[in-house]
Amino acid sequence: MLMLTVIGSCPGGYVAAIKAAQLGFMAVCVEKNETLGGTCLKVGCIPSKALLNNSHYYHMAHGKDFTSRRIEMSEVRLNLEKMMEQKSNAVKPLTGDTKKSDGKIDVSIEAASGGKAEVVTCDVLLVCIGRRRFTKNLGLEELGIELDPRGRIPVNTRFQTKIPNIYAIGDVAAGPMLAHKAVDEGIICVEGMAGGAVHIDYNCVPSVIYTHPEVAWVGKSEEQLKEEGY
Repeated sequence: MLMLTVIGSCPGGYVAAIKAAQLGFMAVCVEKNETLGGTCLKVGCIPSKALLNNSHYYHMAHGKDFTSRRIEMSEVRLNLEKMMEQKSNAVKPLTGDTKKSDGKIDVSIEAASGGKAEVVTCDVLLVCIGRRRFTKNLGLEELGIELDPRGRIPVNTRFQTKIPNIYAIGDVAAGPMLAHKAVDEGIICVEGMAGGAVHIDYNCVPSVIYTHPEVAWVGKSEEQLKEEGY
């Protein structure tokens, strides 16, 4: 029986562990935090979309959306503290226990350049500090695995590092730091371990900007295609 240890329970990690178990591996998922889920569930995708959803309702009530539908409201106020509390409550059910009336499932957990300058005057400043890869204190240096200049773990087309039985997917590897990209990599990587084909087309990974209205795109830009001779 093949054995797989997955470090990190992000969308790519726990999906990889599930896929491995489905393929007959003995799989274990190691997580440094008390709950599973990674950035996406706890501080990224899920809580931010909860805030976006609630903000949309506030915008409708505070603007003309409701009045145009002949819905009259008065004293519409934003309670930011309560909204943040509701955001946290939206995450808790996804990181806590699950009640199940029928069937049985056993789970064992072990703790363990150059552009035009422009000045914009605004009322609110949102500081986006970006994301960083959690590659510290994993013992990679002791194994002889060196990171690239951007802090990523170099891998081949099968997601193998320079040590064939150590793989890297998701944010710690090259490519967009997106949950759905990590999920695909986790599944495909494990299928490759089991002897299957390994292929992923990063041109098909969608990207989204949560403006109002929202913007989404997939594939290469016109400029990129022209540079490639299309």
